[in-house]
Amino acid sequence: MLSFFSDDKKIYTLTHDIESIEKKTIELNLISSSVTNKYNIITSFVESLSTKFGPEFDSWFVNFLQNFENNPEDRFNIMEASIPEIKRFCSLYLASKEYDFSEFVSPKKSKKGTILFTEDEIYKIIQISMYLKIYSFIFNNSDFKFPHSIHKKIYNQLVSEVLCTDIVSKIFDIVKTKTYRYSITDKYMWEYVKMVQCKTIDMHVIELFNFITNSILVLCEEDRNPIIYFTTVIDESMKWFLRSIYKSSIIYEDSVSTENLNSLVISNLNTYCYNDTLGRLKGLAYENLYKKIENTFLIDFTDESVSRVDDKIVEIQDRLKNIQHVSPLAECLTYPILSKITKIPYEYFKTLSCGDSCVLSAYLFDIFKRIPELKNNYKNIFSILECYPTKQPSLSTTYTLKSVQKYINTFNESESVFFGFQTKILPYNILSFFVGRIIRTSFVNIETGTKLSTLQTSKFEEEFISLYHLIFSDNFSKELLLIEKQIRLDF
Repeated sequence: MLSFFSDDKKIYTLTHDIESIEKKTIELNLISSSVTNKYNIITSFVESLSTKFGPEFDSWFVNFLQNFENNPEDRFNIMEASIPEIKRFCSLYLASKEYDFSEFVSPKKSKKGTILFTEDEIYKIIQISMYLKIYSFIFNNSDFKFPHSIHKKIYNQLVSEVLCTDIVSKIFDIVKTKTYRYSITDKYMWEYVKMVQCKTIDMHVIELFNFITNSILVLCEEDRNPIIYFTTVIDESMKWFLRSIYKSSIIYEDSVSTENLNSLVISNLNTYCYNDTLGRLKGLAYENLYKKIENTFLIDFTDESVSRVDDKIVEIQDRLKNIQHVSPLAECLTYPILSKITKIPYEYFKTLSCGDSCVLSAYLFDIFKRIPELKNNYKNIFSILECYPTKQPSLSTTYTLKSVQKYINTFNESESVFFGFQTKILPYNILSFFVGRIIRTSFVNIETGTKLSTLQTSKFEEEFISLYHLIFSDNFSKELLLIEKQIRLDF
């Protein structure tokens, strides 16, 4: 029989009565996390497994932890080899309980647009949560914890049964729906957050989704509805976040600690560095634009040629001042690429004026034209980079990709993953959203002032699928290095 004792939230002691194994206690030093605060849920589950399977499980579990302790150089192989046994014990235990998960599903109460989980999907969530509870003795243990890259590999193997299902996208939809509901009731608070903290509601959705999958999923209890638990966590998280905004934004308080001063200095220093780099990048982009104009119109150095250049520059400057909307392609392509290269957080690019955003996109277009690997492959996409929208792009769209076969073939060509998940549903929905916003927007070229001709939807979709397949699967690093090299040469 296994037993856990704790005199401190971060330290647990495991004892056992296995005759074949030395009566040695195992100490677990936990890291500070949301999982640690409710670690009794995990220890209770392991004690239940011990009661159910007896010496068979006890011997395996104690040997599992002792091997980790005694073989630090071989821990990844030990963990990977243990995954089948983790799944076997947890699956047998859950099957023996014969829970009626249909109680958590109410199809009759569902309406159009309701995010409805099936009985089998609830079962899978509880099952995955059990796997992660065993793994938490590793990833939540300061003595055993893997580096992030190794942790992701183990995590993906443990949750492999749900990666290609609708479960992941449904959980994401819950987070998105609940969060956007708060954006309606607290509209001005979110505008304040965006202005002061440079944090959009979309960014918060991603952060909250990661928190659910990394810290909350493991804490689901077998006899309780996990979906209700997720929604409760989202609600409480949103309330806490919105309540704390004003307090965290105040620099001077009645009592100032050393920790506050240090964090304030670091924050201000980072902000200064980001703004300085972004300012230099903007200056480089404008200089590039003006050089292009000079090369086009300054045939000779007569007064007439110089006058034509000046008139053209003034014309473009007036056009830039009147731009009222940021291109959706800048938001989903220019900003992420430049953020990756310059290490400036994405939210800082969101503070750019519409004119500056357009000039940066046009500069990135000129960089692409210098790189053979990019120049000829994505002409339809890159041609939009030197354009700006004439009206507000749609905030949402019902558009769906028409080139479905191209999409499936592209993502089947390699073992690609979408931010750690081997799913085709999420990237399909995201690409549909990106393409829908772009093709339904009218664009004007920043240099000529002429309206962009209608895009060939099929070719545009195919280019978009190919390009974002590389980005989603993290196979765009070579191109990023080439882009970075060109920008450094300009600097």
